[in-house]
Amino acid sequence: MAQNNPKSFSIVINSQLSELNRIREAIEEKLNYIDIVELNRIILAIDEILSNIIEHGYKLKANNFIYIDFQLFDKKLIVKIEDNAPHFNILNYTDPDLEQHANKGKPRGLGLFLVRSIMDEIQYEPKIPEGNINILIKHLN
Repeated sequence: MAQNNPKSFSIVINSQLSELNRIREAIEEKLNYIDIVELNRIILAIDEILSNIIEHGYKLKANNFIYIDFQLFDKKLIVKIEDNAPHFNILNYTDPDLEQHANKGKPRGLGLFLVRSIMDEIQYEPKIPEGNINILIKHLN
């Protein structure tokens, strides 16, 4: 983990779900000056993106990497998440019908909906030939 200053840092994780605890702890430590409720929401959004990359992009195969870069400018947190998984444009994802989702008793499938609900802006860039760059932006109070 490289640290430039408390408001800018990067983390590289392996494509294993067990790595999610490490990233959560690092975010809590490095961004501890953010309101705890807001910080927990940000952690949830990042956790959902990373889980999707590991499960769906990398198909739970270890030894792939995800690069996460955090930068805080004034009151704007920018989280850049980069992987080498097959292309998946989060912006093309359609939010589920929550009532229908609940009526079917689905326990999963709301991760990207949560990300879009929590973050203020989401940007997507495909990498060539393969890979994704997701940029999550949160305006802090």
